[in-house]
Amino acid sequence: MKPRSWRGNCGRFAATSTICTERRRTAMVFAMSSELRLHLPPELEPARGEIKAFMDAMLHKLAKNAHKGKWDKMTFDEGVRRLAEELEELQSAATIEGGNTVDIILEAADVANFAMIAASIVIRDAGK
Repeated sequence: MKPRSWRGNCGRFAATSTICTERRRTAMVFAMSSELRLHLPPELEPARGEIKAFMDAMLHKLAKNAHKGKWDKMTFDEGVRRLAEELEELQSAATIEGGNTVDIILEAADVANFAMIAASIVIRDAGK
């Protein structure tokens, strides 16, 4: 399957060309492996750009940490503990010298990813 070109806007949250290049590579990996389509309700249409940029950040962080494996052996308590740790990192990123926009967005994406992981664990455990 031929990789599609990356359609995101690096300038939206990437302050360095290194992050921009890494995001392009990550997006191409996702484009080659699978496609994720979401229906955006009309009432959220005004926030489409912000939602897409944040989803891109979440996918970037998931791909960057994919070498750690999936969370299928993680307990709910571990997931919530990691969520709390990521929230502390987000708060820290926001307070260091006024906060670096890229760091804040990437830490917020980590928080969102661990919230998703905690929810995934609850769903998994409910099926047992």
